[in-house]
Amino acid sequence: MEVDVLSSVRWAATGEGMLSKDHVTTPKTVMIIRHGEKLGDPGDDKDAGSSLSAHGAARAAALPSLFLPPAMSRECVLEHDSHVGLTATYVAGKVPKGAARFPVPDFLFSTAHSPKSKRPRQTITPLAAALGLPINHDYSDDKKDIDALATLLRTSHYAGKTVLICWHHGTISNLATALGATGATPWAPTVFDRVWVIHYDAARAIRQFGQELLFGDETNVPTAPW
Repeated sequence: MEVDVLSSVRWAATGEGMLSKDHVTTPKTVMIIRHGEKLGDPGDDKDAGSSLSAHGAARAAALPSLFLPPAMSRECVLEHDSHVGLTATYVAGKVPKGAARFPVPDFLFSTAHSPKSKRPRQTITPLAAALGLPINHDYSDDKKDIDALATLLRTSHYAGKTVLICWHHGTISNLATALGATGATPWAPTVFDRVWVIHYDAARAIRQFGQELLFGDETNVPTAPW
């Protein structure tokens, strides 16, 4: 499904501005994940604060292992300061890691912070640190911003690139559809351990994978969204 090209898009960190339809293209691959676990009702972003739970923070810390190739092996180092708390940095790994299960992202996006949720950006902050990439968090999960983000990703700056997006579950299917993917279904509110992969071939069908990072993550996940 093709999305309409908006007359303009937001300025991105790279300085992208208005582009004509002649310059519209697509990334090679877009991957979409939900933020990590939260406290309270998993289907209600208003419940139990704006941050990740301990389980969600563990998922965020483990997430880089899905995307880092062996040559970029990293270890998370936690440092404690009695006045500040814990800070995390990534250093060159001492233990060789296996091949990444997913493509290495060239660009990272998350839903913008709101009073209800900071979780998407928190979830991919360890991955951003490990890859040395910034997180574009300029777009909210309302329809106008979803359409603008989809339009941005169809500009030449992202042509042939791999993009990872961390989003809120309630509008992931809307985002995937705006990106031109087929087969999007509502994301179940109790599920945090999926990766949706959109390859920009003729079909643009969503393929679904399990993260299999933490105890309790589902294995043998069906390839089509449920």
